[in-house]
Amino acid sequence: MELTVTENKPDSLSFTLRSAESAFANALRRIILSEVPTLAINEVTVRSNSSVTQDEMLVHRLGLVPIVSTEAAEMNFPWACPCKDGGRGCSRCTVEMELVVRCARDEPIRQITTRDISVISGPLASKVFPASCAIWLTSLGPGQDISLYCKVQKGIAKQHAKWMPASAVTMQYEANITLDGGALSKLSTEERDNFIAVCPKSVFALNPTNKTVFVKNPEKCIFCNNCVTPENLPSNMATVKPKKTSHDRFTYRFQIETVGSLSPQEVLRNALEILRSKLSVVEKYLQGKESLSYTQGYHLAGLPLVQGVHEKEGEAQTSTFAETEVMSA
Repeated sequence: MELTVTENKPDSLSFTLRSAESAFANALRRIILSEVPTLAINEVTVRSNSSVTQDEMLVHRLGLVPIVSTEAAEMNFPWACPCKDGGRGCSRCTVEMELVVRCARDEPIRQITTRDISVISGPLASKVFPASCAIWLTSLGPGQDISLYCKVQKGIAKQHAKWMPASAVTMQYEANITLDGGALSKLSTEERDNFIAVCPKSVFALNPTNKTVFVKNPEKCIFCNNCVTPENLPSNMATVKPKKTSHDRFTYRFQIETVGSLSPQEVLRNALEILRSKLSVVEKYLQGKESLSYTQGYHLAGLPLVQGVHEKEGEAQTSTFAETEVMSA
């Protein structure tokens, strides 16, 4: 198996995975989407909110703000932290933030963005912050104010979409395109141009020297089969199949687009490590070296062993994300 990076950008990464089983490639895709840990605002205490935006809507927007998660690996999941009794949180599982803004009566309407979120002093105060300072949250009119207390905690997207590190992960076969030169040579120049035009991704081109059709961009093929059965032209002048290696395995092309909490390189690296650890557990079990425990079963499924929701007493209003439900205490 071989992995080759073909394009590397700050918010996207493209790579080719050769000689891989389809189950392995799809497992990697699913882990990237749902099991790479990140940080997100998980609990919000609404002290005051006189804006036109309802508490639940404001809390929902805060939960979906990408938080820089380079320190996520060093933090504990809240349900696995020794401080979990009472749900108070500590520096090992929780980073505290607040949003405190007031619009004076003589000011115009004030736009509130993630730039207004501040991290309360702590060991990770300089390393955990919103990935973008330009995300709009709400607007304050003259005399209105907002005061929120937030807990940033570690989680995975199988619990809630706010912990997704990637907005999109695409996986497709690398194409093996074969042209029937004899059939294409019988076409007129206009018909050859029409054959080239049926491809929406400009995979084919016309050789200016001998006027023959050739495959110019095979990596852009999306297996639409327009070239196999072109309209108003003979069929089967082209054959498109997934490319196989000598071991009868496929080659896949991946593209990852991230939301800003982690770089694409970190997302891929973490996903590969998670997949490796899962395969290691299965290997030891099949070899009879270890029995599969209850905890390991949850690990293989990518689920937390215990997830509790605790409410603090004596606070004005606390909104907590638990799965897709917003609760107020």
